Amino acid sequence: MRVIVLLALLVAIGAMSIDMYLPALPDIAKGLATSDAAIQRTVSVFLLGFAVGMLIYGPVSDRFGRRMVILSGLMIFSIASVMAAYVATVEELFLMRIFQSIGGGASAVLGRTIVRDLFAGVDAAKVLSMIHMVMGIAPLIAPTLGGQILLYSDWRGIFFGLAVFGAMCLSATFFMLKETLPPERRGDLKLAAAFIAYSHILKDRYAVGYILGGGLTTAAMFVYITGSPMVLISYYGVAPEWFGVLFSINVFGLLLSSFLNIRLLKHYTVPQMTTAGQMTGAMGAVGLLVLGVTGTFGIYGILAPTLFIVGINGMVSANCNAVLMQRFPRNAGAAAALFGATRVLFGAIGGILLSITTSGTPLALCLAMFFCAGLAPVVRLALAREKYA
Repeated sequence: MRVIVLLALLVAIGAMSIDMYLPALPDIAKGLATSDAAIQRTVSVFLLGFAVGMLIYGPVSDRFGRRMVILSGLMIFSIASVMAAYVATVEELFLMRIFQSIGGGASAVLGRTIVRDLFAGVDAAKVLSMIHMVMGIAPLIAPTLGGQILLYSDWRGIFFGLAVFGAMCLSATFFMLKETLPPERRGDLKLAAAFIAYSHILKDRYAVGYILGGGLTTAAMFVYITGSPMVLISYYGVAPEWFGVLFSINVFGLLLSSFLNIRLLKHYTVPQMTTAGQMTGAMGAVGLLVLGVTGTFGIYGILAPTLFIVGINGMVSANCNAVLMQRFPRNAGAAAALFGATRVLFGAIGGILLSITTSGTPLALCLAMFFCAGLAPVVRLALAREKYA
């Protein structure tokens, strides 16, 4: 259980890096004398760097092992977090967020890959759901913690907090985590061959279905993460210190879907549970489009449907990861990296489009989340039809 908690913290580094500074976005815009849209794009920049980092670290870890790659990434993350606290312009913040995200991408993708080193098939899906339940603490406390920091410091204090978190993860990994992919299990795999594994994965129609479908499900969540501060704080007038409380409502959905996934996998297959989760998210997206665009029930018309759209990620992400790593056991790192990179890349693109089209109302947010969550099950079921093995 101790290892699962550590892996959850490593996977949660992305959520901490984004969610913790969400309440500060309006203040950062004022402090750096830039627009709200430009600051929103710092979230998308982080996601892009995260995607690049994942694509690099996955194959590298398949060739050289997991532990040292994670430690190197955490070192980069911690240093970049400190430097982000001293930026003077939004361009400098973009740069530091890129380095921060590239470093954090190592632990995010390899924390999941280590599960495949230790477990297989349905057991891996169950353990990944357990990790999602534990890491659910991160989006639960991160926005609230960020809001509380703003009561005693300015937004720069949030980046110092992230540096401390990174240093703690670095120390825990060094002392607690042993190498899970010893040299004898790496065989004679060359680094070039590890990267070529991406082309083999992308030629597999079934795998692409899970990559794209799961990526769209997560993209809906990232779009909400990017757009919710401006909608809830700027449009509905929610105080920054209370933003985290409202944002954390979705965490209960993540925890519940992860818990249900663990229990119901005893009776249903991984694809069946994935479909159930994505269909739930699609129905939530329809509700969001109707209630959010018309303004019905005000802020509650945004929060209630979002609970389903964001919440089912605990189930869908765990199952998609398990399917892909089971399908490519020799390239589990590359499979997990490709799926993770696709998820955050879709989220980054959605966030960028959201920042460009935002009109100060919930319209753009509702439309973007509807598109992502509604399309997710359609894409996956169209491409991935054979039975899961």
